[in-house]
Amino acid sequence: MGKSISVRKNKYHSPIRAEAEALTHERILSAARSLYTERWIDQITLEQVASRAGVSSQTVLRHFGSLEGLWITFGRAQNDKAIQQRQEAPVGDIPGAVANLMDHYEAFGLSVLRTLALEGRYPEVDKFLQEGQQKHREWVERVFSPYLTRAKAKDRDLIKTELAALCDIYMWKLLRVDGGLSREQAEFALKDMLTSLLLNKHLLVTGDESDEHKSGR
Repeated sequence: MGKSISVRKNKYHSPIRAEAEALTHERILSAARSLYTERWIDQITLEQVASRAGVSSQTVLRHFGSLEGLWITFGRAQNDKAIQQRQEAPVGDIPGAVANLMDHYEAFGLSVLRTLALEGRYPEVDKFLQEGQQKHREWVERVFSPYLTRAKAKDRDLIKTELAALCDIYMWKLLRVDGGLSREQAEFALKDMLTSLLLNKHLLVTGDESDEHKSGR
């Protein structure tokens, strides 16, 4: 009888314990994210992450195995979240695509720039960066597909590269960080550049959801 009661008690507490562990896991990731926006990754210690999360260093190790394991999990979570957000961009709608892009860069831009500065120093970071570059190109191909299909096959790769460059994180940096533009001004500038490119390539035609009008041209 005592054994039966013990089993029921474990079943009752197991979901509660699992929920508490999940919350701790997320709290540690949140602490890592916060520290990552403040300093370089090689300046962040296990003890600092634990202190920011309000847990012990051993708890961090129990969840992630090592500090490197924490950063790998953190990078994967950031990538997954960014990919999900970018998938919400409408197809064939320049203003909508730019708004989606700006949402992404406003939320992740500074962290992405910090990560790019580490290129070549950490194999795992390089892996995430390569994945990010591939996903960015796939985003361009999907979002601008109605225009790209109008291009001659021999010109398509060049146009995709030009679109990818205009939509790159460094363009956001030039407009928002270096140029000091407001988000509204940066969106207008990017829409104008994208529209100009597509017009120059003769890929915008009458009836394209009034792209020129919506871009403020």
